Formats: sequence, structure tokens, C-alpha cells
Amino acid sequence: MRNQFSLIVLFTGLLTNMTAVQSATINLSPVNANAQAGHQLTLNVLGNFDAQSVLAGATDITWDAGILRFADFAFGAAFAVPVRDPTFDPKHTPGSAEVFDLQSSSLVTVGFGNFAGIAVANAVIGTLTFDVIGAAGASTAIELADSVKWEGYFDIASNAIGVSYAGAVAEVASPVPVPAAGWLLTGALGSLCGALKRSRKPPMVLPSDISRKPA
Repeated sequence: MRNQFSLIVLFTGLLTNMTAVQSATINLSPVNANAQAGHQLTLNVLGNFDAQSVLAGATDITWDAGILRFADFAFGAAFAVPVRDPTFDPKHTPGSAEVFDLQSSSLVTVGFGNFAGIAVANAVIGTLTFDVIGAAGASTAIELADSVKWEGYFDIASNAIGVSYAGAVAEVASPVPVPAAGWLLTGALGSLCGALKRSRKPPMVLPSDISRKPA
């Protein structure tokens, strides 16, 4: 009985390892990103579904709207049409050119699909772009999950695909101060320019010089 139990544990462990190898992942890169207020921050959405061929699916992406403002999402070259069927793109406005569904100021959904299936192996699904609007030092988690509105991912046999997600943390960077040496150098350059301008003034003409001129 003990030997049978050991075999069951061993077999279960092998199945677990196989599942881990075959599991799908979607994550953001870089994991830690920062940009100053007034600038933009970009992150790549990376995907790996191993040997599974994806029929369709979508991912919800959330963040703190007081720190970041969604600007755009663009698919990577590996997901260009006809690899990706645009009729599967989640759109907030049907028939529009959008390739995403901006549901609120803190939630956007991106997804893809094709009836022929899409192979996703260590691919850049696309690039997210945000405007940084928060105060210096503020940060927000950017989280990923199966879409609630559009549902998660399915293979070409319509079986659900379990996806492991990993988001990122975005921080508002402080402005880079100009070093004191830089201010001193700026002042020295200003003084030098002033001296050069003064040295270029025409020489004064004295009365004695005028009297020496030939008639």
C-alpha cells in the first residue's frame, strides 16, 4: 500500500511538472519602470503559450488613474494581420480602428484571436503606453488578469487555457537636479561671453589721433 501511494505521489509530481512546462504566461516588461511626470512610460506585453494554439482571449490591465493615464496599445509585429484576425480585437466602439477596449480611466482590455489558431511562443504581444501624471515618488501596480467582460483564453478546441500573469510597478521619477558645479560652470560661461563682447568694442578715437590724419 505504501509503495502504491509512493507511485501515485511520483506520478502526480510528474503531471505537475508537465503542466508547469505547458502553462501559458503573460507578463509585463520591465517589471520596474519609471518616468518623470509629463513624460510617457512604455511597457511590453510578453506572451508564451508553449505548444498551445490560441483561438481567442483577452486580458484586463488595471492601474491607478491618479498616477498613470492610458495613452495607447499597439500590437507587436508578430501579431500583425493576417496572423491576428482583427474581428477578435476587443473594441469599446464596434467597427472602430481601435485594437483595445478602454473600459475606464484605470482599466483597458487587450486581446487577440484567429479561427486558424495563433502560436504564441515568447512573443511580444504588444506595447502599452501611459502618460505619467502623478507626483514625484508616487507608484502604482499595473496588474493583469483574465478579462471579465471578454473572458480569458481558449485553444482551437475551445478548451480554456490557464494563464499565469505577472504585472509591473511604475514609479514617478523625481526631476534630475542640476549639480552645483553645473550652475558654477554656467555662471563662468556667462562671464566669459560678457568679457568677449566687451573686448570686441571698437577702440576709442582720441583727439590727438584726429589731428595726425593727413589733410
